[in-house]
Amino acid sequence: MPSTAAEPDSRPPVFLSDPAALAADRVVLDGPEGRHAATVRRLAVGERADLTDGAGLVAECVVTAAGAGRLELSVVARRSEPRPDPVLVVAQALPKGDHGPLAVDLMTEGGVDVIVPWAARRCVTRWEGARGERALARWRAAAAQAAKQSRRAWRRPHSSPRRAPLRPGWAPPCCGPPQPAW
Repeated sequence: MPSTAAEPDSRPPVFLSDPAALAADRVVLDGPEGRHAATVRRLAVGERADLTDGAGLVAECVVTAAGAGRLELSVVARRSEPRPDPVLVVAQALPKGDHGPLAVDLMTEGGVDVIVPWAARRCVTRWEGARGERALARWRAAAAQAAKQSRRAWRRPHSSPRRAPLRPGWAPPCCGPPQPAW
């Protein structure tokens, strides 16, 4: 009888890195990404990890040193992944409660490139002021984590909440060149 246990994923984990750092042969991964790699994932010397700048560049690396909350990696190879074409844009109505980040997570893992927060005319949820900024930050964090989980080399920012009616042919202003620093 075949085993029902899932085989571990042999692909290395993906972490977001500064584009300038990826040009070097040695990369230090610190900050929140380094902490996650060293402390949470417990990557050790000799293990593989991929670093991306969010704009298509992927550096295939090997851990050369691990410390508290940081990793030193040696770049083995670099590759550039093409921009997704066509760009898949979804307008997501603002849900009540904490359902928004889950929707963003599932859409990002499913291949959506741009998610437009949409406040329908009769929408109960309002993103105004500091509350709206916090909600958008939660959506962006969920999208960033889902993009790493699904090994995406391209990341696009969410546009600002849209209040006007959506019309056929409308495209958000963020469909231009990607902005990886989000």
